[in-house]
Amino acid sequence: MPAKKTARKIKNVLIISASFRPNSNSHALCQEVAKGVKAAGNKAEVVRLKDRKIGFRSRVSSTASRARRLRASSRPEASTNPVP
Repeated sequence: MPAKKTARKIKNVLIISASFRPNSNSHALCQEVAKGVKAAGNKAEVVRLKDRKIGFRSRVSSTASRARRLRASSRPEASTNPVP
């Protein structure tokens, strides 16, 4: 009995480049991977985070600003409650 042929599904591949250097090796690698994906008959898109404005607050920055506020409030001249 002959093997049954099935339709091949095209895959969509998203490749994220996170390097901030303009001509980085990481981005070049992402481009080469995209070429291979397309050569295999699939769809590929490379997204550079460097080119995107991402609005989020990182935990590190909020922790650092909290530490600065705590240091500032612990100084005697910045304290609103006088020490008895």
